Amino acid sequence: MIDSVNTMNANQSQKQLVLISRDLFFFSNIQFSAKSLGADASLLDGLSKMKDHSEATCVLIDLELPGLDFNELKKMNDQAGVTIIGYAPHVKTDLFDAAKNSGLSRLYSRGQLNSSTSEILLEGLSDTP
Repeated sequence: MIDSVNTMNANQSQKQLVLISRDLFFFSNIQFSAKSLGADASLLDGLSKMKDHSEATCVLIDLELPGLDFNELKKMNDQAGVTIIGYAPHVKTDLFDAAKNSGLSRLYSRGQLNSSTSEILLEGLSDTP
């Protein structure tokens, strides 16, 4: 029994969620949900810092992030091994279009993400892109 618990804890610690945003309040909600799903969460303020988080399983990105480089987002999306979930206010259709052009298929409004955080994160942490 102890071995199965240790194995489960080792597997859970391998799940890494990265939120790319400047919203500290939102991060606390994401961190709580990630922890309840057995994942660790980190907050970054830009795509350029992702090089230090190569172990990430899932990346949640605020499409309203000032200076967001959608070409860099496309490069990151083209790399295997990480699920990228983008979100923005539902009225920001230009951001959703730019994200789709970058290859993102998992896009949610901020309201959808707020109301279904655990379900969306569980999908992102479980899926293989």
